[in-house]
Amino acid sequence: MTTEFEVTSVPLSEKFDSGFQLRLAAYYCRDTNFLTMTNDLVSPEQFENKAVASLVMIVNKHFRLYSQAPGKKVLVDLVKKAIESKRIREEMKPDVLVSLKEILSEPLTDSKYMLDQVSTFARNNALDEALMKAVELKEKGDFEGAVAVVQKAMLVGASDSNNYYDYYEEVDTRTERRDALEKGEDVPTGITTGIRALDAILYHKGWGRREMTLIMGGAKAGKSTALGDFSIAASDAGYNVLYVTLEVHARIISDRADARVSDTSMDDLVKAREAVRSAILAKRSGGVGKLIIVERPAGTFTPNELNRLIHDFRAKGVKFDMVALDYLDLARSNRVTNDRRADEKDMYTDFRGLADKEDFALLTATQTNRDGMGSETAGITHVADNIEKIRIADLTISINKTDEEKAKGEARLFLAASRNQRGDITVRVKQDLDKMKFVDKVLDVF
Repeated sequence: MTTEFEVTSVPLSEKFDSGFQLRLAAYYCRDTNFLTMTNDLVSPEQFENKAVASLVMIVNKHFRLYSQAPGKKVLVDLVKKAIESKRIREEMKPDVLVSLKEILSEPLTDSKYMLDQVSTFARNNALDEALMKAVELKEKGDFEGAVAVVQKAMLVGASDSNNYYDYYEEVDTRTERRDALEKGEDVPTGITTGIRALDAILYHKGWGRREMTLIMGGAKAGKSTALGDFSIAASDAGYNVLYVTLEVHARIISDRADARVSDTSMDDLVKAREAVRSAILAKRSGGVGKLIIVERPAGTFTPNELNRLIHDFRAKGVKFDMVALDYLDLARSNRVTNDRRADEKDMYTDFRGLADKEDFALLTATQTNRDGMGSETAGITHVADNIEKIRIADLTISINKTDEEKAKGEARLFLAASRNQRGDITVRVKQDLDKMKFVDKVLDVF
């Protein structure tokens, strides 16, 4: 069942009297800005007065051709031609001419008010219709579809002119921030990676809030280890982190975290269990952020479910600064169609949009393709399945290691693509994967 709804199907008479409808027609027929902003919210069929509806229809056709409202003289010419061609019937001619005169004489002094009235009317109508569709979808078990259709209705006619950035007027603000950065007085907005050398080269001095970072690597390259290591580092710094695992059980993720925090090999966790426990308790008493681990089956986790998790925890007093999704390719789009690539693009876009909306840094991973796994350094063309992933992500870092580097416990992190800074930077690192340290220390940056 389609989730589309017709926002112009409800008669204006349900809300507005004939006088308001005439004023609305005047704005629609003469004000290009008003016509542009309401063209999808108003239709001729909604007007109670058929003569007024005819004029709106004439202007609607003119707008589709020229993308602007006609001037007064052109509007008169359009009406004359419509009469001559019999598109306006003879018996309607007197009423049309009276309505035309009234529309041409109406002072257009309240466009913002009129726009607000029309937008609210259209949104209410769309919401009423969406609620009925949502009930049908709910009864069929399509809960996500029900949520989606209501959310879409809430956006009808919406505009927020208060949320803007005046570039030229804010130059002093930007300069003051840079002065503070130069003096070391400004606190970076990024979520620390736990690696000073990596923080230093990142635009936000860490993972960017409201952005998506993509860790790209082949099978067994250490993507999950990276996500776990970076999550613990953020939590150590006092940030609240949500770790969603779609591949590895939460128990195993917690064991890996124990190894990382206690500096203990995975093989020694049982033997060193009391030392491990003491290390965790010491870390906890020292003051750390939350590290919440959520396990979901692969192919079931959607952007809508992440949204619900975030709001559920917020109701409990926990606001997440970072979300690690292990990993996004195993998640699912809110709405599944027969086009897998389109679904994947929608899924990536929706998860990134949620990070933007809820002000957290999103850290996730994706596979390299076969060529990438055989390459010494994986770049943007080596992403598996869909290059749109790279376009949607704000930062993509590939994990690279030759057999020789792997034998020495080393790897290279390559900034393959970045929206906000120069890419093509390589960070050579020493690893201790037995203790789940994706980065033990930085060896070089070039």
